[in-house]
Formats: sequence, C-alpha cells, structure tokens
Amino acid sequence: MLNRRVFSLIVLLLLSVGLLWWHWQTPQWQSLPVAEPMFSQNRWTLDLNGEWRHFSSLRQAWAFEERLESGRESRISPFNGRTLDVPSGADIAVISKQFDISGEWSARACALELYGVRGHAQIYLNGIHGENLLVELDGGGGVNWVEIPPAMLHYGTKNTLLIRLSLNKYQRLSVDAGLLQLDRGKIQGGVTLIGVRQPMIAEPQISYAWQDGLIEITAVSQLMHYGHQEFGPWEVTAEILAEGVVMAQTDQLLQDDGRTVQPLDLRMILAEPQMWTPQDPHLYQMKIQVINALGDQDDILFSFGLRQMDRVGDVWRINGLPLRIQGVSLSGAQENQIRADNQIAAWLTQQLEQGMNVVYFKDVFPAELWLQTADRVGMGLWVETPVQMIPSPRLGAITAEDMREMFRLGNRHPSLWIWTVSKGLDEQAAATKAFEQNMLELLPAGQLGYTLPMSLLLTNEPLRGAWGEVRPIPLEEELDGARSGWPEERAVAIVWALLSCIVCLKCLFSTGWRYRDINENKPKRALRRAWFWYGLAFFVRESLLAGVLTSLLFRIPAGFSAWVSDRWPLIEILQYQNPWLIWLALAVFLALLRLVQIGGAAANLPEKPGAMGLVYWLERRYFWAFVPAFLWMASFWRIPFYLVPFVYLLLLALFLPVRIRDIRKAGGRYLLFLTLPAVLTIFLLIGLASQWAGLVYLYQLI
Repeated sequence: MLNRRVFSLIVLLLLSVGLLWWHWQTPQWQSLPVAEPMFSQNRWTLDLNGEWRHFSSLRQAWAFEERLESGRESRISPFNGRTLDVPSGADIAVISKQFDISGEWSARACALELYGVRGHAQIYLNGIHGENLLVELDGGGGVNWVEIPPAMLHYGTKNTLLIRLSLNKYQRLSVDAGLLQLDRGKIQGGVTLIGVRQPMIAEPQISYAWQDGLIEITAVSQLMHYGHQEFGPWEVTAEILAEGVVMAQTDQLLQDDGRTVQPLDLRMILAEPQMWTPQDPHLYQMKIQVINALGDQDDILFSFGLRQMDRVGDVWRINGLPLRIQGVSLSGAQENQIRADNQIAAWLTQQLEQGMNVVYFKDVFPAELWLQTADRVGMGLWVETPVQMIPSPRLGAITAEDMREMFRLGNRHPSLWIWTVSKGLDEQAAATKAFEQNMLELLPAGQLGYTLPMSLLLTNEPLRGAWGEVRPIPLEEELDGARSGWPEERAVAIVWALLSCIVCLKCLFSTGWRYRDINENKPKRALRRAWFWYGLAFFVRESLLAGVLTSLLFRIPAGFSAWVSDRWPLIEILQYQNPWLIWLALAVFLALLRLVQIGGAAANLPEKPGAMGLVYWLERRYFWAFVPAFLWMASFWRIPFYLVPFVYLLLLALFLPVRIRDIRKAGGRYLLFLTLPAVLTIFLLIGLASQWAGLVYLYQLI
C-alpha cells in the first residue's frame, strides 16, 4: 500500500501540519488595567502584573526558568514560551514570572492577592514539586488570598512564581467541557505580593439593617495570624468616614482563641445616613485597623455605599422607590476591550446618557475596576453565577459554600444590584428547582435574584419582564475585532465547482474499465488516461469535503447567541489560522483516511488489488460530486449552506447499493469497507455515552 503516491501524501500531510504549526496565530490580547487596591499605610506591596512567560506545561516552564537562571537560555523560541501580559483576556495554561524581594520582607507575613482568576489554579513557588505547591483553588472571578510560608521565599535573590490554570468546577460540569472549551483559565485582575506585620485583615463583607431610622452597619472579616497567635491580644478599631469626617466608630479587643484565622465582627450605628442612588452615588469610607501586643499594625481603607434593593410582586425597588430596568449586556470580550482602552468611565457615562441604568455581565464576574467605577458614576450592575449549561444531575456537585463565597464578592459595592442565580438550566427538573431555591436563599440582603430560562440561550432576543428590559449589544457592534469568514472562499467555491464539473465530464467520457484492470501492469493509453481522471476526481472530491469543513469552521459566528458567553475559545483560535493551510491539511488527511479504509479491505478481495487502483475504480460511483460543489458555489447567492453537506450525504446513501453491487460482482464483501467507519463509530458512541447527561440537556434545549 505504501507506494510512491501514498508516500507523497504522507509527506504532504506532514508538511502542511508543520506549516500550520509554524504559522500558528493566537489572538493579540491587550494588557488590562486594574483597580486601585485597598489603601493601607502599613502594608508593603509588590506589583506582579505586566509581562509573564506562557508555556504549555509546568515542566516546560520550569525547564526554561532553570536555563534562564543558569545563563543557558535556549535560542529556540518554541521552548522559551511566549510573553503574555497579566492581567488580560488570554487563555492561560501555565505562566511564570521571576521577582526579587529584599531581606527586609523576612520580618513580614507575605501573601498573594489575586483578582479575577477564572479557572482551577495551582500556584507554585520556586519549583514544581509537591513541596513547592502553595495552593489549589477554584477561581470564580473575585479575590483570592494565598498565604506564603516564610521558608518558601528566597530573600535578597530571585523567586519564581508559576501558575497553572485549567477548567474550574463549574466549567467541568457544563455540557461542553472538554469538547469546545480549552482546558485553560484566565487571570483578568491583578496579582500582588503583600507583606504585613502580624496579623492581616481580610477583605470584609458589608451588611446593614435599619433600626428606628438608624442603620446598623456590620463588617464581617477575618484576622489571619499565620501562626503568630502568641503576640495577642489584638486591638481592632473601625471607623466610617464621609469626606474625612468620622461618622461612626467602634473598637474590640480580641484574645487568642487558638485559631490561625480568627473571625472579626464589627458593628456600628450610623445616624442620618445618606443613601446611594443612581442620581446621587454617595460613597462612605471605612477604615479598619488592628494592633498586636508588640505594636505591629495592619490597616485597610475602602469605599462602600448604602442602598436597599427589594421587590414587591413584579415591581423592583431601590431605596423604596420603583425601579424600571433599562439595561445592556456585555460579553467577556467586550468588557475586556472597553477596559483595555481605559474607557470604562466614559462608556458607562455614555450608557447613562442614553437612558440605561444597568449593565449585564454575561458569565463573568466584573473586574474590581468595573465595580469601583460603577459605584462612582451611579450605574447598576447585573451579574451571573457561572452555572450555565450544567445538566441538572450534576448540580449536586455545587455546594452552598461555593456559592456563598461567590455572593460575598462585591458585597460592599452598591452598584451590584442583581444576580442571575441560574442560567439555561432545565427548568422542569426537580434538582434545578431545589438548586435555584437554595441560591435565592443564600443571596445577601439588598441584592435581587433572577433565573434565566433555558429557551433564551438559542436567541438574540432582549431579556424582558415586568421589571423592564436588558438588550444585548448587536453582533455588528462587537468590540473584540476578531476575524470573520474565509475571505477567498467565494473564489475557491467557484473554481472548485468548475473543476469538479470538468473532471466529472472527463471521467464520464473516459474509456470504461473493469475490476480486473486494476492490477494491469502494462495498461493501454486510454486506460491510463481513465486512471488519471478518476484519480484526480478522488482528490478533487476529498478536497471538496475539506473545503466545506473549512468553510463551516470560518462561518461559525463569534456569538451565535447573545446569551451564551465566550465559552469556545478553540473555535476562535482556529479562525485565526491560515484557511489555506487548514484546507490543505484536511484534504490530505481525508485522502489518507480513505486510503487506510480501502487498503484494509483490498487485502481480502479477489486478486488483492492495489489500494490506490481500487480507490480509483470505486471513484466511478462518485461522479455526482459536482452537485454539492455547485451548491457550495451557490451558497453565495442565497442558497442555504446546509444543503451542501445534506445533499452530499443524501447522494452518498442513494448510490450505496450501486457500490455494494460492484464489490459483490467482483467476488468480495462490502462489509470489509465498513471496518474503519465501524471502529470510528464505536469510539464516537463511547464518547457520547460518557456525556449522556449533556446529551439529554442538549435534547431538551433544542
């Protein structure tokens, strides 16, 4: 079977795949600005944002860092990874960064503060073995704190931080996990190294309740001692300020209770409070300070606002007044582009001027910079929990603690009004109803919950209710600037339709040849000419299939539904590649696959015909290939593109009896030709069976 033609095809496949790999393109993700951190007079911070190195595996990343440290950096760029800005909207497998800290940091407790991690993160320091693993965490887009034991840091010399990202729990549970999603994550917020003297104050959660015209404000936080409880007791003070004037204050004295993370509950009464409204977005500041017995201090200063959200029947209210929602939704790519352009404040102001009062974030928790800006300008935000497209039998894997931590995010931001607690789940399933009820009960006071129906996932319609309307930004207004379509496809389709027609006519008017002519050693000129045209017809037909598949890839819209988020980066990445190389690689691969199928059957047929000759002989029954080729061309003149694969499969089935008859007349069995399709079908069925819950979900969705 491995004759000169087959060998040439193998070489051509390797060459096309190699060229595709060499010219591989990735989206050019811009660096994203980050919000101002919580102000502190006592904390040391080291900004780790900016340029990192991106790799495909931890081993590759660590090998590069070791070569770099020893001065043996490889000049072969694929082994050196590529530079990548953090934060950005890029999909990340493994990133690494070197940083220096002085010996003075050894007197402080150190921690990493990570905002906007979306995915399952494994964080390593100065190595990739078990003892170098700082933490594993599932990031949902908010803030994560990671303690760094002092013994793991190298003071006065280089340190190497490595982060491996994969799909988080919610992504792994969804129906498309492992199919169209890359097993990667994102870091869309800041990465900062923080050093404090004992102890450290965690980011607090703010809640409040009315009491006879007054507001009792509660700040729930934690003191993280990092193993130094012997330096207690700890004096904690908290103040609420308005334009620098202290409006309320409290203090506590905490004794050592044996816990390394000690809960902190601060309560203050605020008289004559000024509420936050879209028309008057008034913000207070809260300062929390802790001092231990040695005089070591930590403090934080942050802004927060007071507002009430509730509903009476179908009427939504803010601070007791009816609220009519007029909103616009943003995809992850759109919000990244606005942030990369430093246009958040300008864009939100423009939306307010156009009468909008809510921005809906699809499947992504907004970055802290969005929250802070919306607080200042008076825009409401509507966000989602990341549970879309999860089959109901898998909802039990999501715990109340997972969601409670997510609801805590942004609690001190008055701009966060509404949560979509479930999106696109099977409304009829009992598990879904129980899940939604639990999520609504977990919502913090002052925030509204909403459930988005499954039927909305297949539309681009606005989200409507008695409360108002949220409309998606039209697809023509997409802000990410991604490539769309195969620019030369029309010319290719026209040329291929004409070529298919010419080859078909040449084949039909060639001399007739029979099964016993396949192994003819000295064929006559007419027979050689027939072999040539039928051989060319074979490659034209396989190239037609490859062209249609390539066309289908580039015709997939970036956002086929306004309510399904940016979940399929693999398709987008493929659409950035050279379509000619994709077409060539697919055409050669399909031709070789056909040769493998025919070659496996040829050895068991009478006279053991050559695989290539048998392919040419069988191609006589595919003379109709010019019909789907003309339909491909006609798809540019109002003929539906789906007719191309439909007609091809229809004709393939209609002429199957003719092909079976030819093999039987030659003394063989056609079942031999079904071995490879049967094996591929079995593997496909096994894969589908492993995704049974997802298939049931898709059936209900469609």
